[in-house]
Amino acid sequence: KLPDGSPAASGCVARVDSDGLVSAESAGSFVVEAVDQIGRKDRTRSIVVLAGQSAAEVKRKADGAVVGMCGSVVSAVYDGFMYVQDAEKPSGIRVVTDVPAVEGDRVWLVGTLETADGERVIRASWLEVLL
Repeated sequence: KLPDGSPAASGCVARVDSDGLVSAESAGSFVVEAVDQIGRKDRTRSIVVLAGQSAAEVKRKADGAVVGMCGSVVSAVYDGFMYVQDAEKPSGIRVVTDVPAVEGDRVWLVGTLETADGERVIRASWLEVLL
């Protein structure tokens, strides 16, 4: 499905190569179904693809929105949370996570946006430090 809920044309949202690597072509959601040589099928749950967003774009979303940021730079680390900012723009946001990181790391994250004590916060459901 595309972000507006309409069905996507086959191959429109993502492609899977022969090694199983999934490449997203646009934001949306998809499932992967594989069939082996004797006809057994296996199907994933829905996989959601989010476009990477800047901190400023994320902050404008409504509470409860699922957001994604890629390549953001960790600017401060505290017990149970960190701040990340856009690499090129001086805009940052608080991220609640237990994933260890240090200042200067670049991260890729997905989470749910909320407001806590007047501050915009992402409660990360997934965060990876990029190498």
